[in-house]
Amino acid sequence: LVEPTLPAGTVPVNTADVVRAPKIQLKLDVAGTTSDGKPVKMAAAPRETDAIELRGVPGHYGIGNAMPPNTFKPGDYTFTVKVIDTVKKTSYTLSEKFKVVE
Repeated sequence: LVEPTLPAGTVPVNTADVVRAPKIQLKLDVAGTTSDGKPVKMAAAPRETDAIELRGVPGHYGIGNAMPPNTFKPGDYTFTVKVIDTVKKTSYTLSEKFKVVE
């Protein structure tokens, strides 16, 4: 996430002893079909997540969430991540296909 909006009243990152972070929500969805033809749909409600400023790259943040690999049977899936900037009230959606093999 690049240049997310910061909550009102935050100060520049170089100010001593002040930590700033954007207010971000993350929503995860997975849809697909197992190799035996069964449809799969998993979704998580949006939830606040910590955004960690990347070292050496001011204004760039890392966010994440984990899904256990044993959740997936062999098949074809699409993973969709929606990142919501709750201060600016905007969102960004990214999708990527992946395959699980035995």
